[in-house]
Amino acid sequence: MNISEFHQGTQRQQFQYRSFQPALTNHAWTWEAPEIHVLLAEGIVGLENWMACHWSFRTLIATSKCT
Repeated sequence: MNISEFHQGTQRQQFQYRSFQPALTNHAWTWEAPEIHVLLAEGIVGLENWMACHWSFRTLIATSKCT
């Protein structure tokens, strides 16, 4: 599913009120902008570095990545 075509849900008329029915989000997502791939890759590297530092501190091993 292309993320630009996603609709967040619909409003339904209930007995005496309207309610919001969210759409299912369990789809394979795609996007057109290549910058998103770069941002995701940078985020993954940052998360990996953070996890390495966090694990290092928990095991009392100092690493140069954590400064």
